[in-house]
Amino acid sequence: MHLCHRGTELKSKGRNKIPIRMTRNPDITNILPTNKEYPEKIKSKGQRALFDSLGKNEKLTKKLDRRLKEEKPNGWRKNKIKTRKMKYVVREVIGNDEKEIKRLMHIIYKQKNEY
Repeated sequence: MHLCHRGTELKSKGRNKIPIRMTRNPDITNILPTNKEYPEKIKSKGQRALFDSLGKNEKLTKKLDRRLKEEKPNGWRKNKIKTRKMKYVVREVIGNDEKEIKRLMHIIYKQKNEY
């Protein structure tokens, strides 16, 4: 058995190896976060991502979440000026730490269903 870099088993097909899903998958239910690990007010996936990234700070998470939803312009991911506006919102809430702003923007960018 050969594994690719993602841990997926590779199956030989002629000279090429193609990834297939492993059927012997360990029980992952204990790895996935549950609602019990988050405060009652942290409900959505976007809020959970922010909560985890902001050091489990519920007040800061709710404040940033609310401000992002209030100020979010349509199509901000494809427009540099609109993206910059979102960056300013993050800066208002968390301060001028550029490294932290960049890290949070990456997380916010990935939450496409919410922000």
